[in-house]
Amino acid sequence: MITLKGNYQQIHIKDALTLAIGNFDGVHLGHQNIIQKAVSYTDTKSAAMTFSPHPVAFITKQNRRILMDVHDKEGFLSQLGLDYF
Repeated sequence: MITLKGNYQQIHIKDALTLAIGNFDGVHLGHQNIIQKAVSYTDTKSAAMTFSPHPVAFITKQNRRILMDVHDKEGFLSQLGLDYF
């Protein structure tokens, strides 16, 4: 899995993607199902896009308790077969 960081406008991928977008905090079974669906398409590369800080914390300017930081999400999601994170 290739990890790309930064503003989405700075990231340039030439491959066709199936992109799962979400916070993926905790990566519960529903999140895993979405990722598995993205990985299942054989005609595209699979990718997950997440956020840091949490979108609610960014909008409200208040700290929010999180279950997994970006590093933990990256480690967990790398086990699910994604091409890009």
